[in-house]
Amino acid sequence: APAPHFSMTSLQERVIRFVNRESLIPEHGRVLVALSGGSDSVALTLLLHEIASTTNFTVVGVVHLNHQLRQASADDELFCRRLAKSLSLPIEVGRADVRSRAKDEQISLEEAGHLERQTFFKRIACKFRADCVATAHTRNDQAETYLMRLIRGAGPQGLAGIWPRFGKVIRPLLNVSRAELRNYLTCNHQSFREDETNNDVSITRNRIRHELLPFLEERFSPGVIEVIARQSVIARNDSEWL
Repeated sequence: APAPHFSMTSLQERVIRFVNRESLIPEHGRVLVALSGGSDSVALTLLLHEIASTTNFTVVGVVHLNHQLRQASADDELFCRRLAKSLSLPIEVGRADVRSRAKDEQISLEEAGHLERQTFFKRIACKFRADCVATAHTRNDQAETYLMRLIRGAGPQGLAGIWPRFGKVIRPLLNVSRAELRNYLTCNHQSFREDETNNDVSITRNRIRHELLPFLEERFSPGVIEVIARQSVIARNDSEWL
């Protein structure tokens, strides 16, 4: 099915409303944007760069962590450098041996990557005196996380999934779908990088993305991603109240 069409203005306004509702960026805040080169992070970078020109926060730069997990990592890094330059934004690039950390600590690649990113973001945020680092987690990511934790077992805090804020990390796109962001990039004739590891169904999240969610959408409810995302908000409210 074709992606739904949303005007850029509408999308920008929704992002601003979410940022304000969740108090993600302080008055006159300094924001770094995490840029992997994928569609979601490219859209986030463009959106915040545009929104900042009419609001009271500043995008002070972008950060890119090379996970060194695939051959195309160097090309991703080059793409991010070029995009940052086209927006006149400074870029900080880091490199991490995620595979070795996962092996040494006997954790998943996803968890090892998450830990490396948190360390990198914290260090660069200090360097730029940034109030927060924005990442491009979407409503789809929220639904995938909810299902992954439901399958493994979790209480209200776990089922809250991805929180809008975690320390200095903020997620301004949690109320936006991946399809909307792809449509936004198409409208702006903006390219992005495809990560082939996202198609590896040996990874639990990818099996949920490519097999479980499409099954639920087809056999139970076309709007199941939005429903699950709403459930995560309910779980977060319950967790905060408790």
